[in-house]
Amino acid sequence: MNVTGRSGPLKVVVIGCGAAFENLYVEPLRRLEKQGAIQVVGLVDSDEKRRRWAAGVMRGAVVSGNLAEVLDRARPDLTLVISPPRLHAEQCLAAMERGSHVLCEKPLADTVSAGQRIVEGAARFGKLAGVEMPRRFYPNSAEARSIVAEGVLGGDLTYSYREGSIYSWPVVSQSAFKREIVGGGVLQDKGPHVLDLLEWTFGPAELLGAEDDAWHGGVEANSVLRLSHGGVRGMVQLSWDQELNNGFLIRGSKGEMLVPLGPVDFYLIRKPGEGWTRVQTKIVWPTRAERERPEPQMPRTAYAGIELQILHAVRAILHGEPLPVPVEDGLRTLSLIEAAYRNAQPLQQPWLSAEEQQLQAERHWRASQP
Repeated sequence: MNVTGRSGPLKVVVIGCGAAFENLYVEPLRRLEKQGAIQVVGLVDSDEKRRRWAAGVMRGAVVSGNLAEVLDRARPDLTLVISPPRLHAEQCLAAMERGSHVLCEKPLADTVSAGQRIVEGAARFGKLAGVEMPRRFYPNSAEARSIVAEGVLGGDLTYSYREGSIYSWPVVSQSAFKREIVGGGVLQDKGPHVLDLLEWTFGPAELLGAEDDAWHGGVEANSVLRLSHGGVRGMVQLSWDQELNNGFLIRGSKGEMLVPLGPVDFYLIRKPGEGWTRVQTKIVWPTRAERERPEPQMPRTAYAGIELQILHAVRAILHGEPLPVPVEDGLRTLSLIEAAYRNAQPLQQPWLSAEEQQLQAERHWRASQP
């Protein structure tokens, strides 16, 4: 059954035509247009240069800096919100009020209260609202979740999740590094993906401790969290200024498993006293919008997850399938991040002298907070 009661591609409006749109979304949207799943009918951005560029990329779309104008003229079935987090709540609500379902970039919003408004709006307007968390479509992450659920690794589970690289995202101003504007650094950037994946794998998390290295007015380049998921405990280390030994390591009484962050189509597993075995993933997902003959495939790159998440939002609208990541999940992740900032302590750096460590503590951003 087609839940929408209409034929043809779903009409899509994109809000925010900046670096994320250009580097992560343009190609997936073009591929989905080519297969006939969607048609991009509207583009919104406050910057005139970005609007001109976007109009050349997605020809035929209504382009404007006025959100209401585009929504009213284009009348989308699905709105992709790829703008800065502080704008998400107002833009999601504007789209849903005009009859559009919503798929929002992470984090869901800049504050828990703003995220709650999106959740409440989806219920009030009766619209689907999801958060972009494409790592759930990484085949090795999905298989790790199944292996944990099936008890293959035994009990007494612990984990460590490390993700660090030199910051290289294209930026046009220093606003990305000012706390009063963006709210946070590496934890707000990488954290939503990581924390969502951990809660998806182990269940709801409780924050046990948080450390970061931000000074007054700035944002953190390094963050360390300690978490508990009932009987499972773990550590997360994130960095913008150093390459870490990246990966998701899970240990249990019957063995351990290492999930690389890339490539995403294999994992390593071993039993106590044995060597590592490389296992090729087998999980697949539908890659077309049609209910019949959806052509299941396994994504082999991280960016393929973005295309799959948009496609599965389309399938949810058309066929009544569940959204991969509903906004309620995004709100829980946002609550963890907000708790981490609220309880942040200076990052322990024992390689510094006692005097340098004291200076770090005095300049830590939380030292000036109430």
